[in-house]
Amino acid sequence: MSNAIRSQNTRIQRGTAQASAPGKTITTIANAAGAPNILQVTTQTAHGLSSGDLATHIGIAPAAYNGTYPVQVISATSYQLMLPGPGIGNATAVGTYTAVSFTYADVDEPTDVKFGGISVSQLDVSHMQSTAKEFIPGLVDNGSVDFTCNFTNSAMQNQLLADQYQATVTNWRVILGGIVQRTFAGFVSKFDGPTAKTDSKMDVQASLKISGAIVSG
Repeated sequence: MSNAIRSQNTRIQRGTAQASAPGKTITTIANAAGAPNILQVTTQTAHGLSSGDLATHIGIAPAAYNGTYPVQVISATSYQLMLPGPGIGNATAVGTYTAVSFTYADVDEPTDVKFGGISVSQLDVSHMQSTAKEFIPGLVDNGSVDFTCNFTNSAMQNQLLADQYQATVTNWRVILGGIVQRTFAGFVSKFDGPTAKTDSKMDVQASLKISGAIVSG
């Protein structure tokens, strides 16, 4: 029996940031076992975050752990985040975090959705003793999400066009087949249409450029 997931019920959703919660206390920060670029954060009280929300960290030592990251929720008082590079051990000072949550609204009537273009940069580390070109992997570029929608002239479709003109970066969520969820920060890099054809519906095409990590949840 196949475990294939149907395309039907796939949804694209644009996030709108809500007011940030006041800074809250972190209890522990540790590298996740077997994953040097993953940090697991334990909070003193319930964090109230959902996977894909943002948390800004300050007052942490080592200082490289400070910054704003999308989170993957583990429990009511713990979450994980992905660092741009390997971690350097458990935190010696845990500081505080400020949570930024999002509400999501559907992009209406998508007809196809595609994740694509994921790549890893190649860093040339060849030297005078190299016998051939040598490379190490750099940062991951998570590519884009390309999609087509029936043209409805809705407020959301007009919002996508405005986002492109205004270079708006916000959170996006794609729910594949109504089951598999992917959340990421990004911006509208392309918006084409509407396209009109004889004896056919009109449609629009758009691309979202993914910035940073993709959070599953």
